[in-house]
Amino acid sequence: MLTIRNAVSFLAFMLVSTLSKAEPIYVWEMNVHPKSVVATDCSNCDEQRSIWVECDRATKNVHISVPGASFEKGREGQNIIVTIHVDEWVSKRTAQLGYQGISGYFPELDLSLQDPLLEKMARGIMFKIYVNGILTEIPLTGSGKAIDGLRSSCR
Repeated sequence: MLTIRNAVSFLAFMLVSTLSKAEPIYVWEMNVHPKSVVATDCSNCDEQRSIWVECDRATKNVHISVPGASFEKGREGQNIIVTIHVDEWVSKRTAQLGYQGISGYFPELDLSLQDPLLEKMARGIMFKIYVNGILTEIPLTGSGKAIDGLRSSCR
């Protein structure tokens, strides 16, 4: 009888634990912090975000990290060439490799607040980035409000 009760308690615990874990919500959002403004594609993902756009409020410089386009081998800080498509717009750029244990190596870009990439991302439907011959697609649904908010809050 005790074994059945323990088994039932364990199953109930597992069910509650499973139901209480929040699934990632892939919706663009913008947050204002004292030193920066951040727009990202996921509101509760922690390290699972696909793209992170951050503007330094003092320098007005924008830093874009794309952990959704990660891969295993590289060297942090290494320069790489990436090709970015936002719908029909295309731009070839030099990016640096960032590193995050859970994601691996991923492209990072530094640009100005006036860079046309931000406008394209705010108005676009799909962000595509080619890195090392691999294509990663990130939906831009809802990015307009988040990126417009980032640009106006960082001025």
